Amino acid sequence: MIIRYISLLIEHGTIPEEERTRFHINVNFTINYLSRAIRRKRIATDNSYNFIGVRLCREKKADKASNLFKSIIVYEQLTDADWNDYLHSKSVEQRTEFILKWLETGYYRAAQIKSIPVDTLLSVHEEFRKNDYRNEWLFKKKTIIEFGISVYLKCYLTFFDFRLELEAINKQSGTLVCKGTLFQSPPLEEWYNHLLHEIRITESILEILDSSGFANITVDISRLASGEFNYQYHDNERYKGEVWNKGWKKEIIENQRMIDKMTW
Repeated sequence: MIIRYISLLIEHGTIPEEERTRFHINVNFTINYLSRAIRRKRIATDNSYNFIGVRLCREKKADKASNLFKSIIVYEQLTDADWNDYLHSKSVEQRTEFILKWLETGYYRAAQIKSIPVDTLLSVHEEFRKNDYRNEWLFKKKTIIEFGISVYLKCYLTFFDFRLELEAINKQSGTLVCKGTLFQSPPLEEWYNHLLHEIRITESILEILDSSGFANITVDISRLASGEFNYQYHDNERYKGEVWNKGWKKEIIENQRMIDKMTW
């Protein structure tokens, strides 16, 4: 068993609920990066846990390990002064450091319960810092020989949003043909994971498939190769009634409103 998940949450009643919700949305881009990076390191455990969670609360609680849930949960006391420092931070970097430092404190507490390679976990934090707190990855790359281009679909997860961006590169010269944002959502996996599963080329159309195999975003490759960034959204009836199936145009507008509420 390896460590797979890192978590930082603020307990109910510790701060105003609206601020707590916003924090949990904002913190996700850091937690996502750390969890994915730690999984790549394949840090072995004693088979009793694969999850380390840090909980911030008003009153100190007893730390606990659960063999049933394969988790270690530690509690740290969050004061008004601590929270005011966070709210008055003037940059994403300062707020990210708030997150990292509470996690680091939690790792040392967790190491009093179980054997945990704290130094290895801290090295992941340092990698994140040296990378300027960026959480970016390549979703798919496809070379389309007939049109002489390579298409890169890149994911960007930030404090405030998730973006799927497309870049078309001339295969022969290596120059940029065009680029643009295909999709933007709040920075929570449940808003975008189900939409980004695979890609497929059908005649001169690039299709981005969701987890059911439905082409929810399509791009005209011939227009793309000529330098015209383009895309089209398609609604999937399979998700009728679900939170994300509001119609793409309506969803994009609502996404932006939510993103705006998370900024400061």
